[in-house]
Amino acid sequence: MKSFIIAIVFSCMAQFAHAQCLGAPGLNHINPDSSPGGFVAATAYVAPEVFVSTNSQVCDLATVRGQARILNSSIIKNSAIIASDPAPSNILISGAVIENQAAVREGAQVIFATVKGFATVDGRSIVQGDLGDLSLAPVISGTAKIQDNSEVRNRGIVSDGALLKGFAKVLNRANVSGSAMIFQSAIISDDARVYGKAQIYGAAKVKETAKVFDEAQVYDGVTVSKKAKIYGNALVSWNTNVTDNAEIYGNATVAIDYPQNSLWGVYGNARVFDGARVFNGVQIRGKAQIFGDAGASGSEISGNAMVSGNAWIQNAIVRDNAIISEGAQVLAGEIFEDAQVYGNAKIQNGAPYVFGSAQVFQNAIVEGNARLLGRSQAYGNATIRGQMHNLSQAFGNCVVEIPGQLRNDVRVFGTAVITTAVYGGNISQ
Repeated sequence: MKSFIIAIVFSCMAQFAHAQCLGAPGLNHINPDSSPGGFVAATAYVAPEVFVSTNSQVCDLATVRGQARILNSSIIKNSAIIASDPAPSNILISGAVIENQAAVREGAQVIFATVKGFATVDGRSIVQGDLGDLSLAPVISGTAKIQDNSEVRNRGIVSDGALLKGFAKVLNRANVSGSAMIFQSAIISDDARVYGKAQIYGAAKVKETAKVFDEAQVYDGVTVSKKAKIYGNALVSWNTNVTDNAEIYGNATVAIDYPQNSLWGVYGNARVFDGARVFNGVQIRGKAQIFGDAGASGSEISGNAMVSGNAWIQNAIVRDNAIISEGAQVLAGEIFEDAQVYGNAKIQNGAPYVFGSAQVFQNAIVEGNARLLGRSQAYGNATIRGQMHNLSQAFGNCVVEIPGQLRNDVRVFGTAVITTAVYGGNISQ
């Protein structure tokens, strides 16, 4: 009777074994502690030092060697390799599928996740789902590499030829693909996407539904969030905050050093593109645009304002529908409403205001506490320190000093110096 029972047990074990690996021939592994292990196909190899749980299986041409533990219904199949050599370090595969020609090496952990294609997970990296459901778990595929102490958790996807290394993290439902590189302490989370040849590093964060792609680089303490996009060959660094629907692209460089939780950054529907350069404490918001080879530092640019050409904005405010273009420099004060500053004009020193539909162009200089409004125009080599209103014009080499004022349709030119209020006519000296 006893022999009959033993025969039945062995018969059942044999049937169970043959049900594994799609019915391929093989035997159950004997674990290092002499306990019965999971099924190993005759074509696969599992080293004696490996622990395989009874509900796990190693199939096809798969190889498992070194200090590895295969647990919780894991499946190692095709030509996958699990190996902790050359240096002995523990590998943990739990509730996972490792397939195709994927490799898990050194001290890596793959828990409730799928690694496939030619992907590699090594170093002390961790790939871990948190729901126990492989359809809602991380997937590493293609020729992707997960190295060092990097992590892919929740439902993160890393595919194609993407690389994670250092202490980088891909979390939630984030997707990293193409030839993208995520390294140092960078974090990609939520539903963010990084692809193309983009690089995210330093302590940078890309989150929510933000996208970074093409050959863009995002690094240092940058945060890219909401629906923001960074692409082309753009470089974004320091503590720049890029959020809302903002876009930075082309060959733009943005490096904003702002205090945490401040409003400095690029947000709203703002655009920074072409070869634009933005540095230090800058706020670009609304539908503002900086493009061409223009630059800004320590300024606020908002509304529908446009800064282009080789224009430079520093320590100033440009807002509403203002346009700063060509080689103009705005180094102080405020340009707003429908005002325009272009050519090689300069707005500098003190707190000058140019607003209304006023225009400053050619080589004109507006400085001190000057006020230009209405449809006034300063051009030529004029210097304005006083006020211009209405349809007044100042050009040539004239100077409007404080408390001088030009009103109505007066025209001042030549080398005239105005120190009083003038309401009409032509003045030239």
